[in-house]
Amino acid sequence: MDQHQEYIKQQILELIQVSEERYFFFQVDMAQRYLRNVACLDSENASIMQKSALFWEWFLGHWYTREEELLNSLHPDVDNPGEYYFHKMEGEKHLWDHIETFPELVEFWEFYHSPVRMRAMLTKTFKDEIFKEVTGLTWQRYQIKELKKDKSLKLS
Repeated sequence: MDQHQEYIKQQILELIQVSEERYFFFQVDMAQRYLRNVACLDSENASIMQKSALFWEWFLGHWYTREEELLNSLHPDVDNPGEYYFHKMEGEKHLWDHIETFPELVEFWEFYHSPVRMRAMLTKTFKDEIFKEVTGLTWQRYQIKELKKDKSLKLS
């Protein structure tokens, strides 16, 4: 993690008042959900991806970009301490959501990191690099190897 990402993380930890441990496990949970629900990998393939430093570098890079976007879009409500306005654009329209309570803020942060909201997708080439780092095989070759292994088990 670079200094800028560490700074963003500290800003978020202060804002939502969660422990580093909870923050870490939330990141891991969202990565697992991303791999299952967005990348559509089964548990074995998702597990392989999670062993890759390349995957985590990629995922956390996108994570901290989203954290920074969130921080830049939240504006304190000067009339009501502890409340925020969230600015977003829909086409040419400026829209403002009001976040009134601390639990709403934490819930909003969690929703903001929902894997289906993540705009980045794993390309086939990048998936191949990740699988090769962990298994020594490209994603496709790994799948073929596993398929052959399954067929040989069924034949015995």
